[in-house]
Amino acid sequence: LTKSDFSFDYNTYCEENMGDFIFWLNKYPCDGELLIYVDGEKKYSNPLYYDDEESVDVSDYELGFNEYRSYDIVATFKAFTGEEVKISSFKLTYAKEEDFDDGWDDYYEPPAKKKVKLTFKKVNIKKSAKKLVLKATVKLNNKYKKGLKVVFKFNGKKYTAKTDKKGVAKLTIQKKVLKKLKKGKKVKVQASYGGKTVKYSIKVKK
Repeated sequence: LTKSDFSFDYNTYCEENMGDFIFWLNKYPCDGELLIYVDGEKKYSNPLYYDDEESVDVSDYELGFNEYRSYDIVATFKAFTGEEVKISSFKLTYAKEEDFDDGWDDYYEPPAKKKVKLTFKKVNIKKSAKKLVLKATVKLNNKYKKGLKVVFKFNGKKYTAKTDKKGVAKLTIQKKVLKKLKKGKKVKVQASYGGKTVKYSIKVKK
């Protein structure tokens, strides 16, 4: 992997919370993880999958902006094979609104920590089933939000699904995957979002 394999940019995001940023990452060549470092410390990570069109929403709180000053930001891509490349680095100044001289009198205070509630109910896994649907529900600051990416794990493999307007992310495990499972064997299943993880170990039925 080299820096030329990537196209990377970032934009401020001010529709719902002035402390949010969207990091755009396109044309990455393999499955891996976007890592964001602030002043040399890892503050954020998010799995990325080849051919997904990716935009990652990150808040000031997650990046650790708690002082009005300049921060050194480094975005790095780490392939699941272990190979790593620094994509981009830049300096970003976190300032009061009045410092932008836009006529606003209020101070720009750091946003409150995002409150995440993740619900993932245990399911029955049947080897003979035509399919298995996993559902996870996410509430962000006590509200359902469309488009949040939930990471599922089923029997050691990672999958992703986005929430609908009711906050529900659905993942369908196909028959061809289920039929390969061994009856009586325990399968690990989990869902993750925003640092929250719910997981189960479920015995496979006939």
